[in-house]
Amino acid sequence: MKVHLERTHGLIPFLPEQSKEDWVYAQLHTLAKQYADAELAGEKEKCHRLWDSMLSLYGYHRGLFAIEYIHQVIVEHRKKLKRRA
Repeated sequence: MKVHLERTHGLIPFLPEQSKEDWVYAQLHTLAKQYADAELAGEKEKCHRLWDSMLSLYGYHRGLFAIEYIHQVIVEHRKKLKRRA
């Protein structure tokens, strides 16, 4: 399962000392940052794959965050990247 998470979704494996909620939010921010990077680089296929991964994360952990939160996190990371550039 750890290999699947890393290879398919680019996610780090669950660490026992972290709570489930912390882990989910960390993964969402990781995927959103990668999505913003790919979006600014014009990599449409990678964006699509990352979006699917974020939706899967939402589906598996429904109730931890609203679906709109995904967009908010992407916008936040996009702004950070544009400020650095």
